[in-house]
Amino acid sequence: MRRAFWAVMAWALMCYACSDGTPEDGGVSAERPYVLTLLCSPGGLGDNGYNDNIFEGVARFVDAHADEVEFHLRTPSSLDEAQEEYEAWLSLPAEEGRNSLMVLAGSDFMAFPDGGSPADGRKVLLFETQRTDYPEGVYTFNLSMYGVSYWAGSLVGMDGRDVPWADSTLVLAAMPGDPVLEEAIQGYSDGFCDHGGDFCRVVYLADGYQGFSMPDSAFRVMSRLGDDGYTMVYPLLGGSADGVYRYTREVYWTPTIGMDVDCSGVSDGVLFSVVREMDEAMEAYLEQWLAGEVWPARQTFGLSSGWTDIVLAPRLSGSRWQTWLEACRTEAWAKEEEYYEALSLD
Repeated sequence: MRRAFWAVMAWALMCYACSDGTPEDGGVSAERPYVLTLLCSPGGLGDNGYNDNIFEGVARFVDAHADEVEFHLRTPSSLDEAQEEYEAWLSLPAEEGRNSLMVLAGSDFMAFPDGGSPADGRKVLLFETQRTDYPEGVYTFNLSMYGVSYWAGSLVGMDGRDVPWADSTLVLAAMPGDPVLEEAIQGYSDGFCDHGGDFCRVVYLADGYQGFSMPDSAFRVMSRLGDDGYTMVYPLLGGSADGVYRYTREVYWTPTIGMDVDCSGVSDGVLFSVVREMDEAMEAYLEQWLAGEVWPARQTFGLSSGWTDIVLAPRLSGSRWQTWLEACRTEAWAKEEEYYEALSLD
């Protein structure tokens, strides 16, 4: 997986070096009338999961439309630097901002657009937020974590329901208060308890977004909690999940859920993975942008979109886990619909 990421990175750097713009220039060129800028989360690229998946979707789109789209990759080292990059893009002259799209790749950027509407035909695409109060020109989408997390919790609950000592599970989350994480925790806990589980413990790695890029801290937390007898670990950690997988490989085999991509090859402890096809979602949105289609201001996609799913470790194909996976699928879809219907009535 790491080799594939660096191959795509090499491609991106080659395209970047051959572009008509310089690192300081984000404007429209005469040859390529559309400009796409991807602003990555600090430390996000190279996580073998969520951030790399976003980048790969963007890379495929740019590769397919290299004659039309000028691409700029921004990899800030901090949120302050990311804010400066965003404000510099907003301040481009009108003629350079036309047909320009900024993709803010992470929920840690959700406050960036609060300063006002992007002008002169610029658009901002932001995801992993459920806010509805953004200014005109800012568009959001969210891959729901409730349904797929309910599904995951159901599987774990069924696995432990006939074993008295296996009635608890651990959620290790990057930070408190993030709506996407809290939705995932709620769904997982609901599914776990609805199918025989008794106790879902939640531990937060940090107080802020740095929790998504602290794999060493995740390793230390697992070293402290990993032998407490939890039937499964659900690591809602972004890049910090690498610390959990490392613990299951090097210290103590612990049943674990892979996150964002199929992680069964990372550790034998990963029994199944909660997958979010961010690359496919990105490609679909970017193709619509290039075609001039008008996006809804806000969209949420769940299990029915095919962009969230559960992938079982290949070694468990044909096992009881396969049976449970299929048995719980329909219920998870229904629970997700009920969840959002209830939210719409509040």
